[in-house]
Amino acid sequence: ACRTEALGAKLTRRITLALSLPVSHLEHLFDKPHLQWKICRYPLLGSPGLGGPGELGVGVHSDSGFLTLLVQDEAGGLQALVENCWLDVPHVPGTVVVNLGGAMQDDGINR
Repeated sequence: ACRTEALGAKLTRRITLALSLPVSHLEHLFDKPHLQWKICRYPLLGSPGLGGPGELGVGVHSDSGFLTLLVQDEAGGLQALVENCWLDVPHVPGTVVVNLGGAMQDDGINR
């Protein structure tokens, strides 16, 4: 947990600086850090024994936290809602998808 917390603090400082805000601007949100790990592995649609589309996966949602790091594989499946249109987020080998969640927007930063 200590390494994860340190990574979160480092990413938060860099995000704050990238937004041209004082480095301490978001510190009040992390007096008591909340770390959550969720590992999901879904079989490819069309695999033997699976039903139809919509029977597996995570339904439409938004991340309520501050920051989500997501490792995708070649199967893809992640989509982002942009101007009322669902767009596929392509898999790029060796990368991590970084999503800023609702807590970032709730802080009034929403840039």
